Amino acid sequence: MNRICISIFIVAVSGCSLLQKSLHIPKGVISKPKQNLKNSRYSKIVQNAIDDPSSIDYQEVRQEYRKTSLFHPYHVPEPLQKLRELIEAKKYQESIAIVQRSMYAYFPEIELHYYAAIAYESKAMGEYAAWHRFVMSNLIDSVLQKKQGTTLEEAIEVISEREEYVVLNFFELENQSQKFLQKKQHAYDCFRVQPSSRYTSGKIFFQIDQLLAWQKDN
Repeated sequence: MNRICISIFIVAVSGCSLLQKSLHIPKGVISKPKQNLKNSRYSKIVQNAIDDPSSIDYQEVRQEYRKTSLFHPYHVPEPLQKLRELIEAKKYQESIAIVQRSMYAYFPEIELHYYAAIAYESKAMGEYAAWHRFVMSNLIDSVLQKKQGTTLEEAIEVISEREEYVVLNFFELENQSQKFLQKKQHAYDCFRVQPSSRYTSGKIFFQIDQLLAWQKDN
């Protein structure tokens, strides 16, 4: 995630837990899954989320996404790159069209929901924006797992580089340098950061075993 609209990102996530569990996205606006996703465990979880976003395990959907051919831990998906450009250009209707086409394929991409919430709010479509904020909040919680990342023991386990930068944005941290560490059969990224009002340590640790495992398998 780039550095645009950091304050919007923080506001969008805070308070999402107060949304009603019965929150639903209006029907008829989501494209069906691509052929290679049909009947997969991943697509079934996403369908359940679309029916009721409070009904799924967000950790599980991230792991199932990781198994699909669409996932890459280092490369930003093309629709997400386009979405960034459209949001920065304030082309919100075009942004919404990409969100609707990309929902099944890239549901666990936190940025997708971040930009979707901005686009829908800008078009005065609050129910849609609230749905995406709720999903975004739960995805972030599934990444953090109540950890702060201040030590190796508290390292935040991620499945992609993008999740690392989502967390940096969430804590309003500016990356100053990055170092790879290997400790006790685990791999880590250590970022030196400028402390913020949301994070007082000068370092944040991410456990990146799953990124390296993906590289080995692919």
